[in-house]
Amino acid sequence: MSEPNRAGRIALLILAVAAGLRVIHVLTIRDYPLFDVLSLDAESYDAWARRLAAGEWMRGAPFYQAPLYAYFLAGLHAISGGDLLFPRLVNALLGTGNVALVMLLARRLFGRTPALVSGALVAIHGTLLFEEGKVTKTTLGVTLATAALLLLVEARRRDSARWFLAAGLAGGLAALVRENFALFTAAAVVWTALRTRRLAPPLALAGGTALAILPATLHNFAASGEVLPITSQAGQNFYTGNWAGNADGGYLVPDFVRRSPRFEETDFRVEAERRAGHALSPGAVSRYWMREGLAELARDPARSVRRFVTKLGLLFHDYEIPDDEDLRYFRRFAPVLRLPLPGFGVFAVLGGVGLLAAAVRRRVPGELALFLVVYPLSVALFFVFSRYRLPLVAPLACFAGYAAVEVVDRIRAHSWRPLAVGSMVAIAIAAVAYRPIHAGTVANSHLSAGIGYEVAGRPEEALAEYRAGLELEPENPKLLRRAAYLAWDAALATDVERPDPSLVELVTRAARANPDDVSLAGREAAALAATGRLEESARILEGLLARGEEPPGIHENLALVYEALGRTEDAEREARRAR
Repeated sequence: MSEPNRAGRIALLILAVAAGLRVIHVLTIRDYPLFDVLSLDAESYDAWARRLAAGEWMRGAPFYQAPLYAYFLAGLHAISGGDLLFPRLVNALLGTGNVALVMLLARRLFGRTPALVSGALVAIHGTLLFEEGKVTKTTLGVTLATAALLLLVEARRRDSARWFLAAGLAGGLAALVRENFALFTAAAVVWTALRTRRLAPPLALAGGTALAILPATLHNFAASGEVLPITSQAGQNFYTGNWAGNADGGYLVPDFVRRSPRFEETDFRVEAERRAGHALSPGAVSRYWMREGLAELARDPARSVRRFVTKLGLLFHDYEIPDDEDLRYFRRFAPVLRLPLPGFGVFAVLGGVGLLAAAVRRRVPGELALFLVVYPLSVALFFVFSRYRLPLVAPLACFAGYAAVEVVDRIRAHSWRPLAVGSMVAIAIAAVAYRPIHAGTVANSHLSAGIGYEVAGRPEEALAEYRAGLELEPENPKLLRRAAYLAWDAALATDVERPDPSLVELVTRAARANPDDVSLAGREAAALAATGRLEESARILEGLLARGEEPPGIHENLALVYEALGRTEDAEREARRAR
């Protein structure tokens, strides 16, 4: 069998394994409590897509989130009737396509064998599989980013304006999924102009990018009269990643913003208008927070530099910084992800070694080198989630495949000195990629799963999740609140006259951790009264009234407590108020 035929069959086998893993993964996570209960970005995009599928094509305001995935998902919902399995299966198809794109890219740059190694690594990368099992934009973004890189390489090889135009179109579409990709396309235009010293290639690349994002720009102009190329959230994201309270550059919004895409846009606008003292347009809100973010950087340059370096370090660390769901917790429900699959650290180490080996032989493709510099910087300018770095997998996989082949060739040639140098580089990168960090707990994953079980009408399993989360974070206010409500309602449903002391303790802790929750305070007062702690119960109810809070039944309950305490006049007064 000829070498090309053998390589072709191996490539097909890799694609078959990739497709099989992805389909099995999607089908085996259907018992996951959040499979049909989406949260955060997934919930926001799904709701948006359903409005689009129902015919609501104009948002009425500039896009706040990158729009392409919403329209893509709307098309999938129109086909499937809104079933959430279908977009996951489409993600599996896109993920398999990403493996093919990586093999094509590595084949163009380094040859057949490195391409096969690169494809095999991407086929079994656990984080890609994890993201492909979610209803989020990440997989589509990886597809478009990888396609843009492949087309850019092909444009250079063919020296064709048409191919540069195609690369620009793919890059612009990628920016409509991940806005920071536009920074790479801008850098690619400059790099192309400097390399070719001709107008046609960079103009075609820039034109393709502009053509792709033009519909979003026109939509935003029609909605606001402002020129906003893609979205109106650049300033908000910049501030989120760089304000003084954000020490490590992850997603940590200030106190005036609720951590949900449903509220984020409004909360940032309201606070900006409060500070400015007048109404602001969407573009003005973004510019306001951009200025505030820059001011934060200027107040403490040393701290800002440390935070930026920390963000870059997190970007290349093996740990998967969670967003809506945590991979460590998710493995409970995903048999495929419990396999020993390579994490991002493998790509960082092998890709770094391959990049060095290619540099020594002057074989570093300019497009990949530019991407590996500009794209991480474009993420670190804002804030870091692990899913944001997944477009880096394609170029790192190409260099990893090249490294693997180089190692084998050096061993066969008994060329030990380059192997020693490569080993030292690998150890140095591994020291960064696998260094100990504070990863936090999966308590919030238990919270999310519990909410999913509640929505599905499975309260016992929900309470078990909340209690498991509280074992990790005993003072987590959201877990305490959810657990207290569920446990108290379950006790009421069984007509328990005297609550168990552990239930009273849980409700009391929850009320202390959530002092603004009036309903929870009422439950605490009821629990204390039921266990004979009447004075404490009265103080809580009196405190609510002193704050101007009058939840339903408070006067009746306080009258009963006063009566039990023998305070007849106070009981009669509260009884009259209740009437």
